[in-house]
Amino acid sequence: MAPKNIIISINAVSDDVASYNEGVDMQQLQDKIKILRTKLGWSQETLARKIDVSLSTVQRWELKGTRPTKLAQKELEKLFKKAGMKGPDNR
Repeated sequence: MAPKNIIISINAVSDDVASYNEGVDMQQLQDKIKILRTKLGWSQETLARKIDVSLSTVQRWELKGTRPTKLAQKELEKLFKKAGMKGPDNR
């Protein structure tokens, strides 16, 4: 059985991710990631390498609407800023 403090930590992380992504329209997020990538002239594979995620992760973001992790979100935000676009969560 896991110690209580580990379980609490896992729950805290889960709550944090849920609140971070709350209110973000998934279709809009999918579209913005794809627009960003194409505006920069990058393939899905290139974007994946630039932000240190797998190709399949980028594909899931664009095609299935899964949400990026906080770390990936921060990296995407940097790229959006560089491209002169608002971030995927419109912050």
